Amino acid sequence: MEIPNREVILRFMKHRNRKTMAIFMGGLLLCGAPVAFADFGSLNWVGPNLDGLSASAAMDSPIAPYNVLSSPSTAANDRLYAVVGTGRSVTRVTYNVYTPIEVIPAEKLAVTTAVYPSMPLTTLATGERHSLAVSQDGSVWSWGSSTGAQGGDGKSSLTSPMKVSGLRDIRSVSAKGIHSLALQANGQVWAWGNNSFGQLGTGSEESHSGPVVVLDNVAAIASGTVHSVALKKDGTVWTWGYNVSGQLGDGTTATRWNPVQVSGLNHVTAISSSGSSTLALKDDGTVWAWGDNYAGQLGDGTKDNRSIPVQVSVLTNVYAIASGGYHSMALQSDGSVWTWGDNRYGQLGDGTTTGRLKPERIAGLDNVSMLAGGLFHSLAIRKDGTVWSWGNNQFGQLGDGTTINKSLPVKVRTIDDARTIDAGTYSSAAKSEQGKYFMWGENSSGQLGNGTTSPSRIPITVVDLNGDDRDTTSPTAPENVTVTGISTNLICIAWTDATDNVGVAGYDVYRDNVKIGSSPTTSYIDKGLNASTSYVYTVRAKDGAGNTSAPGNAITAATLVEVDALQR
Repeated sequence: MEIPNREVILRFMKHRNRKTMAIFMGGLLLCGAPVAFADFGSLNWVGPNLDGLSASAAMDSPIAPYNVLSSPSTAANDRLYAVVGTGRSVTRVTYNVYTPIEVIPAEKLAVTTAVYPSMPLTTLATGERHSLAVSQDGSVWSWGSSTGAQGGDGKSSLTSPMKVSGLRDIRSVSAKGIHSLALQANGQVWAWGNNSFGQLGTGSEESHSGPVVVLDNVAAIASGTVHSVALKKDGTVWTWGYNVSGQLGDGTTATRWNPVQVSGLNHVTAISSSGSSTLALKDDGTVWAWGDNYAGQLGDGTKDNRSIPVQVSVLTNVYAIASGGYHSMALQSDGSVWTWGDNRYGQLGDGTTTGRLKPERIAGLDNVSMLAGGLFHSLAIRKDGTVWSWGNNQFGQLGDGTTINKSLPVKVRTIDDARTIDAGTYSSAAKSEQGKYFMWGENSSGQLGNGTTSPSRIPITVVDLNGDDRDTTSPTAPENVTVTGISTNLICIAWTDATDNVGVAGYDVYRDNVKIGSSPTTSYIDKGLNASTSYVYTVRAKDGAGNTSAPGNAITAATLVEVDALQR
């Protein structure tokens, strides 16, 4: 991107301790985080102002902050201070950071109508059983199940990334259902995969194994299970696909094979969709929702489906939104998190399993910069780069090393510099500041991209992406294998957790040198054994890349004698 006057430097300065990020682009220096760029012909700043960021520009500069569309704020930690120079005058203004400040030439005096997403672009996405990533060169890579060809390669399944042909200069991807979306730098939306309900927006029900163009002039994309959503640069929202619950927001429940505009919704800065409902964030900090309301995920105090947008109760000053399968989340500009909807697995993060029809704040979770919602679990990035998770943990998708559901946020292991996150049906994903791609959770279709189909309870590196080397280091052998329970037909064993350079994904258990099963935890129950019989057990650890350890110490255990035999 070319900056008209390279001698001008616009400085964004911080007033609290935090690791800074600096990007030099044609003589323009930006410092601070979080920051998101939607590069459609101009440079933009947007994000929660947790650090008290300030901006200034020379009075006579032909480049100056411009086009701040949100309303004034009085909270000191909730505002961006900008000196706006037009080349003729300087005016000091204070605004919430809901929408970008656009850097434009001074001769362009009229406020533009362009609206950009108030969340980082999604460069790593995981869906029902497949995943997508945007490489540094703008290409798209896919892995996992290709049912309906959502991987873009026509193959049945991929356990490691493969490049999607025909795509370049991609800025964002979405993969919540069994189809895929990609947003190009020029504002074009591309779609491929299953199209049974028109979710590709091509005007027919024909599925496509490769990307096809759907829509132009778009700033953000989101995919539901079998519908799709796009935010145009003019702040309007467009939808297409299945509509039985009103998730298209056009006032009907009719399936749409081509994009239609959401009724009465303008000035939108962010969208999110998962399942059969959709969320939108407006530039005044309010949240709007429509579609399925089975568990109260629309947040309007009811369980009634809505075919046109309704305002979510309670919420103001919102910076970002995230939609789960049947629950919803909002991030306020002060870094606090609010949740509502289904809570059967603790995915609302309030320490209970009681659902809510209106948003409530998660106590103790603050300084958050990004949210992501899975089917029954939730993720958040904090300012310090750590990732936190809560909700369903059946496949280890919370990344805390267990498979136990959590109703309060827990820290995801091994990641301390996360830049972006996403949550799929039963899997999770994160990208680090260094550009490393991590995934964890279910892996039955290879959706973790580590070359195997083994689940992982902690983050593991996606292989062969952006030059990442395949992990070849084996875990240490499990220690202290002992018998913890015994009966006439079963034996319980346990051991000490092994260690690994990336992380242990699980354990294989052997009886008399034959593998009998696997465990994601450090214990195993061997059932259906013969009474009064001795067995020898060993355990091997394995990581997400399929590397296995040497066997731990062997132990011999015998089942108990049958009672009637003792009586004889």
